[in-house]
Amino acid sequence: MQKLRLLTIVTLLLAACCTACNPGVDSEDTLENTSPETSSRSLRQDDRTKNVDEIFSDWDTAETPGAVLEVIRDGRIIYQRAYGMADLERDVPLSLKSVFDIASTSKQFVAMSILLLQEQDKMSLDDDVRKHLPEIPDYGQTITVRHLIQHTSGIRDYMDLMVLAGMKHENSYHPSVIIDLIVRQKALNFEPGEEFHYSNSGYLLLAEIIERVSGKTLGEFTGQHIFRPLAMNASHFYDDFTRTVKNRALSYSRKETGGYASIQYIFDVVGDTGLLTTLEDLFLWDQNFYLNKLGEGGSKLIEQVQTHGRLNSGKILHYAFGLEIETYRGLSIVKHSGSAAGYRSEMLRFPGQKFTVIVLSNLAGFSPTTLAEQVADLYLADEYTAGPEDARTEPEDAGAARSRVEPDMGAGEHHAYGGHYYSAELDATYVVRRMDGKLRYHLVHFRVETPMVRTGRDTWDADDAQFLFLRENGEAVTGLSLSAGRIRDLYFERIR
Repeated sequence: MQKLRLLTIVTLLLAACCTACNPGVDSEDTLENTSPETSSRSLRQDDRTKNVDEIFSDWDTAETPGAVLEVIRDGRIIYQRAYGMADLERDVPLSLKSVFDIASTSKQFVAMSILLLQEQDKMSLDDDVRKHLPEIPDYGQTITVRHLIQHTSGIRDYMDLMVLAGMKHENSYHPSVIIDLIVRQKALNFEPGEEFHYSNSGYLLLAEIIERVSGKTLGEFTGQHIFRPLAMNASHFYDDFTRTVKNRALSYSRKETGGYASIQYIFDVVGDTGLLTTLEDLFLWDQNFYLNKLGEGGSKLIEQVQTHGRLNSGKILHYAFGLEIETYRGLSIVKHSGSAAGYRSEMLRFPGQKFTVIVLSNLAGFSPTTLAEQVADLYLADEYTAGPEDARTEPEDAGAARSRVEPDMGAGEHHAYGGHYYSAELDATYVVRRMDGKLRYHLVHFRVETPMVRTGRDTWDADDAQFLFLRENGEAVTGLSLSAGRIRDLYFERIR
């Protein structure tokens, strides 16, 4: 009897040790209704999860930032793991409870909030945005709430406008400052509904609409109508950068000289970005796409949020409501990635297979979408109906495509372009001058100069920007038009 009791104790101890040594979770046939809190202690590793760990092996150290991973199938977490460090200075490792800014992956929560307000009969997707934001200029065409959601409004991207105006994203700006920057724009990139052109401005404005319609900030509204109903207790929009957040992963970038630099992120404008959340909470959000608990409940809201956008021409877009609806190796996928400061995120769902991969990282340059696809390949290889996508041919760089003519002109012709140019839309002045036989430009308060390369009589390229100098009656230069990033034809008047 004593031998039997001793054998039982040893067996239990060995089982406990095996469970404690398991750093992740994986199973295809155990633990129905697995919760995030219990799954990591109860499921076993197999050869497939070892291959998953190999994908993330470069960050599975105490010397680097890293990522957290979650794999969901049929309503259960079948694998989750943390790799690398949340705080290099204090030697804090990443964990399954680490809090990340998911950047543009936040957009789907804003779109859902708009649909909830429509369900409450407080607004409509087809409302003119000026009904809720009367300060938006009248551009001669109606911009609807739907246009904002599906990136078809033509409104210029505020993040690119900030760069052109010399405003640093690392600084704290009240949302009214950014909205004022958007409102100062005298033109659109294109007529509403004519094109799809990703613009963060749309979702920043949607956050403002939510506040004006509901009487609650975006953070308050989503807390009441999304996060609390789903028990997403760690999730909130980070609209106050002084707020302390437990378990937050700090963000980093690689240094050219080796090691990592901390990125101090104090930008507290939210809507297009700014949701802080965890793997545990995103599991709950993912499951709501199969059994909706929000609003009036039922599938109607989920069908709406996954409805493709459409251009005026009738062309159907891959973009829906803060979500991209595409195919991957023959299977339908619903996804959205995010990138801000040193944070990177991807939430990749295969609805037909009830399979989701979530990757959150605190390292700039990390490629969460690629890694999420590699993880999916390990689990779904036998279910794919098509091979790897053909390698995409990157569009030829616009600057490279233009012929370079007369890069070194005489001082007299350089003088025709030299001067100060002011943009009322940016409230910024650019200085163009000749130096070392080259034309260069810089913001008036910033002495870092960028060389310009001529591509035509009055067209010049500089990094990712294109300049068209404007002449009065074909003679003297009176201004310039600048296009860069998600900005087209921004006007500058020559003031001297």
